[in-house]
Amino acid sequence: MKQAWTIFLLSLFFQIEQLAAGENADMQLWLIEQDFVKFGKREIFELQKRGWIAELQRERTSFSIFGFEDKDSNQFFFLTPLKQMSSFQDYLKFHQSSLGSFSIPQNRNQSAIQDTTLNFFILSVHEYLSSCSTGFSPSENGYVYYSIYSVYPGNEETFEKYWKKKVREESSAKQWGVWRVLCGGDLPKYVVALFAKTEEDLERGLKGGFFTLPYAKEILRRQQEGKALLRKDLSTEL
Repeated sequence: MKQAWTIFLLSLFFQIEQLAAGENADMQLWLIEQDFVKFGKREIFELQKRGWIAELQRERTSFSIFGFEDKDSNQFFFLTPLKQMSSFQDYLKFHQSSLGSFSIPQNRNQSAIQDTTLNFFILSVHEYLSSCSTGFSPSENGYVYYSIYSVYPGNEETFEKYWKKKVREESSAKQWGVWRVLCGGDLPKYVVALFAKTEEDLERGLKGGFFTLPYAKEILRRQQEGKALLRKDLSTEL
């Protein structure tokens, strides 16, 4: 598994390098990892991830990670903003050197833990669309409702125009982010996340069909929604 993971990360690195080159140099790139945990393996999974976060903090890496727990499924999200290419280079080097090195009681083999705790995981590259977003602070607004939109090809501009208009019209108190998925399956695809300080604030933000597009049937192939909570023990620099 270590060799396959390293090959995958190298491939991802070259994709990101191409995306961040030339006229795309100002793109705000994020890595988003989705971990689908096996039934009954949550405790050891969280132990493994806490060890991973502790290792990152000791190494003083150039990238940060925000960990979220899905409230309706055995799933976790890890969001990593890539402020510069060196951030992903550090991410790549860290994974290459750390597989099999975590100090976890009764099992020091990282790849074995991944094999036994996860059904599967998805690692994808996203572009943060600041013009479609109001901005957000996960450390202060840890309650999240998200929607993943799979768009019919050719409707990307229509989708993005809708969120640009929403930025102008919605209350400035709402905080949300919009990401375009760049590398992954089932493209074109977008992720939109609404952030709030409390669960009550989140419910108020959702009123009026916040995630409902008026022309959904014409441009969307599918839409998946969920609720998540920031896990400070699975995040760095919080």
